[in-house]
Amino acid sequence: MAMFATRGSFPLITLLYVLIFLHALVLILCGAYTYARVPLGAWVQQAFDLSRNPYDRLGHFMQGFVSALVAREILIRGVGYCRAAVSQLQRVGNLLFREPGFLHRFS
Repeated sequence: MAMFATRGSFPLITLLYVLIFLHALVLILCGAYTYARVPLGAWVQQAFDLSRNPYDRLGHFMQGFVSALVAREILIRGVGYCRAAVSQLQRVGNLLFREPGFLHRFS
């Protein structure tokens, strides 16, 4: 619903809309069954002679991949305040992760 409401003011790329829709289908399917009992995963398990149902891997991949693309889209095309927040996060990240021993100063 939120994507429909913001499509005029903040349209996403078509690929992202498709991926969000596919991710929703993956979640709906595993909500109807469970990750271990999804029929599509059982078919893949039999076809490739796997020891377990691999559908949870698809779900976890989609969760990370689609979320990363949504975050990328918002950060790249975000409005001014979002760019300022990203700039501040980059500064904090540089300070925390590139400055050796920074965290040890506070312990």
